[in-house]
Amino acid sequence: MIIKGEFFALFTAISWTFSSLTFGKISKEYDTQVANFLRVTIGTIMVGFVCLFGSRHLFLPTDVTWENLKIISLSGFIGMFLGDLFLFKAYNMIGARVTMLIMALSPIIVSIIDFLFLGVTLFPIQIFAILITCLGIILVIFKTEDKKISLGFSVKGLFYAFLATLGQSLGVILTKLGSTTYDSLATSQIRLGVAIFFFGALVLYEGKARETIKMITSKKALSLLLIGTFFSVFGIAALIEAFKSANASIASTISSTSPIIMIPCSILFYKEKIRKNEIIGAIISVVGLSIFFL
Repeated sequence: MIIKGEFFALFTAISWTFSSLTFGKISKEYDTQVANFLRVTIGTIMVGFVCLFGSRHLFLPTDVTWENLKIISLSGFIGMFLGDLFLFKAYNMIGARVTMLIMALSPIIVSIIDFLFLGVTLFPIQIFAILITCLGIILVIFKTEDKKISLGFSVKGLFYAFLATLGQSLGVILTKLGSTTYDSLATSQIRLGVAIFFFGALVLYEGKARETIKMITSKKALSLLLIGTFFSVFGIAALIEAFKSANASIASTISSTSPIIMIPCSILFYKEKIRKNEIIGAIISVVGLSIFFL
């Protein structure tokens, strides 16, 4: 029987699958900076209405303590501004499937950071699991042609995906520190608010007012933004709730299954041709993550 925490973790995995596919499509057709700015703005409004009619009855997180606000704001800057800045660049260059597979390394990076800076122990079985996960990713990003092995994707795109993963990992650590006693949705709203400020400043600096108006007035772009933002924002809030309600190892494993869920979705909705080694690599990576957290 799936209990509350595991359900939230599964919702996170499914949400991130659909949001990634949607934003992957947006990144190839529209300006990524503008898309990010509109996404976090819409997300803040969505979460605000949910919070208004929820138990707290607050549209904005005015009940947050100063100590929590500092940590959550830093999490928003690193995870939702810098992380998503590189995430959309990766979507554009290597696609949503490969980007999300690399993003699946986030829980492992969190554990490595804990090991290096917080004194948390890494056991031999976990090191073995990291190697398995990395092997799965290597199978996906490399290809063999004429008995020669080469990268099958843009080096810059893969680097952007790694930076996005690192940003998300640091954001997760800071979010956990700042939200242990605070509402999950309100935590997400603060992080989104920080991202609005920085993405808005970036859009103004780059003089992209025309592109912003173009996206707002486009029914297709607005529909994609609304769908992608819904799954993205509430997926993040669900993950925070999953960590509170379930065993962190189980929640992390379930929420990291997006790369596998994304394969049939890519075939069904986008008619993508997926190489056999990509399927095998994605499965191996998730198995590695499962071993890591068990």
